[in-house]
Amino acid sequence: MDRLAEAHSICILHAANPHLLVQGTAAVGGLPTSRFVFVRSIEHYLSLFPRDEQLEDEGIDPTDILGWDLRKALIATLQGDPTALEWLRIEPCDLSLPGFRDRFVDFALEHGDSVRFALSHLNRLMWFHRRYKGHPQGEMVPEKIIALLRPALSLRWYSQHKLEGLPPAQLRGLLDDVFIRPVLRGEIMELLDRQKNGELKDLEQIPPAIGELLLAEIEAGPALATRKKRPFTRHIMQEADRFFLKWAVAGKG
Repeated sequence: MDRLAEAHSICILHAANPHLLVQGTAAVGGLPTSRFVFVRSIEHYLSLFPRDEQLEDEGIDPTDILGWDLRKALIATLQGDPTALEWLRIEPCDLSLPGFRDRFVDFALEHGDSVRFALSHLNRLMWFHRRYKGHPQGEMVPEKIIALLRPALSLRWYSQHKLEGLPPAQLRGLLDDVFIRPVLRGEIMELLDRQKNGELKDLEQIPPAIGELLLAEIEAGPALATRKKRPFTRHIMQEADRFFLKWAVAGKG
């Protein structure tokens, strides 16, 4: 991360390992992995032709390192994309500028829109809808099932919390905070154990209760889509500008 920061003249505000979102532990023997939010110099943002808002490691060694510019993270959050928020709420984190994570989450809670966040989770499920083949035990690549557990349980969390607040970012936190049937919890834990032990290739079908969860949240989608979204006001845009400028300066302090 230090090499990236120096090579691209950026300040990394926060970085964490995305493997912790699902398993709660880093992958053993995998590629160096990180997701981070960064800020460039103030002069960069005055350019008519700014550089990309996404940064990937271009080193010789294989890595899985991806970062978002603070501007991209803020705009995406206001538009309802929870990606940056998920990165920022991973525990433990690799590094974080003091106060940044809490202030970003507070900003999202105050000025973001739970309906848009929930719709983003729904879109992740809908992307793979054709793979379910219309019934709970349709075939799917096992890794894709695990990838869809967090958005499905996040939608269930929003339903149980009346679309208020933010669901836990990490799967273990969701399992602790969402009411689900014991059989579904058991299937999820077994699936995670299979992943940890390298046994996913032996799974041929979606476990029934997990398949029912995914389909139920997809079927609830039309009702969610009718919910009124929070409008983008001048006040929200001004607060986003203030937040950005504060941390753009703090990152160079």
